[in-house]
Amino acid sequence: IVIAVILIAFLLVFTFFTSVKMSGVSMQPTIEDDTNLLINRGRYLLMKPGHNHIIAFESLSNEQDTIYVKRVVGVPGDSVVIKGGRLFVNGEKYDDVADTESITYSGIAETQLTLGEDEYFVLCENYNESRDDSRLDSIGLISKSRLQGKVWYRLFPLSKSGKIK
Repeated sequence: IVIAVILIAFLLVFTFFTSVKMSGVSMQPTIEDDTNLLINRGRYLLMKPGHNHIIAFESLSNEQDTIYVKRVVGVPGDSVVIKGGRLFVNGEKYDDVADTESITYSGIAETQLTLGEDEYFVLCENYNESRDDSRLDSIGLISKSRLQGKVWYRLFPLSKSGKIK
């Protein structure tokens, strides 16, 4: 019976969780370069990503098996625009999670976008050092089918391990 329990636990972990290594500075200060993260793949089977969730998702082409990690700032039905160096969601200035300067690159959010029923707008926290988020045409709006899951836990380095908020 012990072996059966271990086998079931093993299958559950590998079915609903995966890990990814953060590469780059785009999510600093929340997530540092070279951080190993645990992704909860089961979270969005029944639920939808919400504002401020940090998610992992595939690139549009996914030719290189690239997985991105970004923060959700717009959910289905929201309107999103970056003007005057600030992000506005539904006409309200978005409260930045990271303490950063004004956004210097607006990309596709230069004009107001209204998100469809299966579209999410994601943004780096290090806005001006990285642009690999929904502002780029090559990444664009994120559909639920591209989601890998919710970034849930920092595995390594051990000195910084813990739940991601």
